[in-house]
Amino acid sequence: MTGASRGIGAAAARALERAGARVALSARSSQGLEAVAATLENDPIVLPADLSDVNGPAELARAAIEKFGHVDVLVNNAAMAARLDTVDTDAALIDKMLAVNVRAPLLLIAALVPSMAARGRGSIN
Repeated sequence: MTGASRGIGAAAARALERAGARVALSARSSQGLEAVAATLENDPIVLPADLSDVNGPAELARAAIEKFGHVDVLVNNAAMAARLDTVDTDAALIDKMLAVNVRAPLLLIAALVPSMAARGRGSIN
């Protein structure tokens, strides 16, 4: 579960756990992740990751597989939004938003699909 340190991500992690899943929680803030993990009971794993970094998604996928042995469900919830007037937005901010909102989910999918396919099951949201 990316973007799991608050809001929709935290709520979705709780819902997945209620449905019987063991959850890996990921976001930039380990403090927020630890707070969410404290509300879960099924031995959640906290995996802080910077998905704006080009290597972040592959490292996150590798860590999740290493900790769990496999990943059955990927929830791409992490997102970044700029709350600026268009005239105040610069190229670096646009690049970071695209990295988190577009590149990271695609790289996570690319990193996890092979292991999902090998097991013959998986779900990507």
